[in-house]
Amino acid sequence: MFGLDTPNAKGKRNLNRRVFLLGGIQLAIGGLISYRLVELQAWDTDDFQELAETNRIGFGLIPPERGLIVDRKGLLLAQNEQEYWVTFVPEETSQKRETLQKVSQIISLSDQEIEEILQKIDLKPSFIPILLKEKVTWDKITELSVNSPALPGIYSGFGSVRHYPQGNSLSHLIGYVGSPSSVEIEANTDFQSLLSYPNFKIGKVGIEKAFDLELRGTPGNKKFEVNSSGRKIKVLASNDSVSGKNIQLTLDAELQEYTQLVLGDEVASVFIMDLEKGDVLVSASKPTYDPNLLSGGISSSDYQAYLENIYSPFFNRPLSGQYAPGSTFKMITLLAALESGLIDEDFTFYCNGSYEIAGGVFHCWNPKGHGTVGVKKSLKESCDVFYYRLAEIIGIERIAEMARRFGFGSKPELPIPDLSSGLVPDHEWKMANIGQGWVVGDTMNAAIGQGFVLASTAQIGLMLARLITNKKVLPRIVISKDGKEERVPEWEPMGIAEKNLNLVLEGLEAALNEQKGTAFDARTIDDNFLIAGKTGTSQVRRITAQEREVGVTRNIDLPWEQRDHAIYCCYGPVQKPRYVASLIVEHGGSGSRVAAPIGRELIMRTFYDALPPLRAYPAEIRSQIIEMRLNFGINPEPPKPSANSRA
Repeated sequence: MFGLDTPNAKGKRNLNRRVFLLGGIQLAIGGLISYRLVELQAWDTDDFQELAETNRIGFGLIPPERGLIVDRKGLLLAQNEQEYWVTFVPEETSQKRETLQKVSQIISLSDQEIEEILQKIDLKPSFIPILLKEKVTWDKITELSVNSPALPGIYSGFGSVRHYPQGNSLSHLIGYVGSPSSVEIEANTDFQSLLSYPNFKIGKVGIEKAFDLELRGTPGNKKFEVNSSGRKIKVLASNDSVSGKNIQLTLDAELQEYTQLVLGDEVASVFIMDLEKGDVLVSASKPTYDPNLLSGGISSSDYQAYLENIYSPFFNRPLSGQYAPGSTFKMITLLAALESGLIDEDFTFYCNGSYEIAGGVFHCWNPKGHGTVGVKKSLKESCDVFYYRLAEIIGIERIAEMARRFGFGSKPELPIPDLSSGLVPDHEWKMANIGQGWVVGDTMNAAIGQGFVLASTAQIGLMLARLITNKKVLPRIVISKDGKEERVPEWEPMGIAEKNLNLVLEGLEAALNEQKGTAFDARTIDDNFLIAGKTGTSQVRRITAQEREVGVTRNIDLPWEQRDHAIYCCYGPVQKPRYVASLIVEHGGSGSRVAAPIGRELIMRTFYDALPPLRAYPAEIRSQIIEMRLNFGINPEPPKPSANSRA
């Protein structure tokens, strides 16, 4: 009996086994759950807290205030103004096109602008505001507010917009700001968030572009609470932005404005420097454009009108233009000859109106000739034949080497975008670029600043500055940043023999102050401010032998685009040179008759730092000066200046 199980005992033992098994399973499951709870509540607390914070906390940029730009006297050239704008939040209406059409009746959105806005909406999250219009008047803001129930998603705001108080006077040099393109945003990987900020602007051209990072400043940031759809609820914390640097330029805004006034409707460029530190006082280009239109969002029609203007108002002529320098280049050829030792101050050559070499005939501008010509007279009367002879003696390599020493063929050392380097041709250049060998006629043309030689207005002025000082003058455009003055580098010596430089300068003085000088009619008679300089007439078309036989067509009888460029460069006072001016009037005709009088007016205005006194002009032209000033709407006889405020 003891070795056998009864039926009841066997059933009871199976039941206990099942209970034990189920209890073990429940215990294991409970253990796993407890472990996971501990993991979630204790070990992974930081991770989940961070995730929760990310879900409810947002971060935003506080755009910085752009730095100011002022001229040498502290006059504002670029500033920030508080203005109203209108934005659209697309997510707040399903009738986007209809809403935009309604709002266009108040703030004047064209059909094309509406289409462009709709395209932008497709590229951004629907809760991000889209800028509709800047510089909206208070009356329009009020009208929008009254009609807000019928304009879902339309909001008004205010903030800083860039403004240029001098208008178009300095547009080419100061430039303007504009919204960054997608290419610019992608290229600036460190600033993509800032550049994507609604209504944020960056420098597009000129000084605004050259110093964009410094003017831009450093953005701040803010921490805010958002709801599940991403809308901001309240600001939790913020760090203020840091404004961009204020930049003071060497420019004289009043002188620049007067320059634009004197140039009138000419297509022209002017460059004026102070030789004390190399300060650029004027860099003027005509025609101009209004930077306020560009920075505020120019209409398609206005922008197209600028593009279609045959005189290219966006073109920065003094710094980016390239022209044959004409007779202003003769100073380079003469110095190359004197420095070579192959001629001296006693060298002369007879001009009968033309020069024959290698089977070709090269003509002087004076078909009657200049007779016996020496060094001084060659510049005074600008005899072409004299320089043809020098070209044959010294060759193109010496001319090219001297030109490069004086800054031709390389960009001026200015922090401005799109500077031109000009062109100094030689044997190697012609073969590499044209695939032809150099010929003697190329040297003849180069010697008088024609042919392949090219230079900007600024390069011509810089050449004259280096010639006067015998130093490698470097132009500067920035005086200080946030009040800290920029270092002025010491100029290296040019290494030209002073005797040779003086011979050239004597020729330039004679050109202005002696009878038969090419610029004699553009002289001054104030003993405290006599000027010297060189005229140039840059030929833009080929004159055939047949035309010479019947008589060369006068510039005035030619279509505008076929007329010669009028060129002039000058300096003063002769006794102690301080200022240099260079200018080019495109298709202006004669450098003597057109460019030189303009140059005189501008360098005199520079010296006196006011309207020049009538007594400084030759008596025979004072009536013309009075008439010019009356046409400008200014007092023809200003008060006598007490002293030169620049000196």
